[in-house]
Amino acid sequence: MYRATTPTHIFTLPFRTDLLKTVQITYKQFDKIILQKTGRDCTLTNNAIKLELTQEETLLFAPTAWVQIQLRVVTTEGKVMASKIEKKWPKECLDEEVLE
Repeated sequence: MYRATTPTHIFTLPFRTDLLKTVQITYKQFDKIILQKTGRDCTLTNNAIKLELTQEETLLFAPTAWVQIQLRVVTTEGKVMASKIEKKWPKECLDEEVLE
């Protein structure tokens, strides 16, 4: 993931997304939550959750440490599940100006 870009993160589930009641995606760096997104920020289709970050959001991540990413969901039956924690290194961009 490059800072100052708009990456799309895709989470593939072993079941349909219409069985979800709550979606939460957490981005953590230096043992602090840097960014948290909900289902309203995502596109849910079939068995995939897609989230596009903004340039401003990727600039929140320091280019000096891993960003931990985890998906947590609640199903319509009340089951709470979490993904394994993924790690992404926020790579530097030569020009970190937000482009219009």
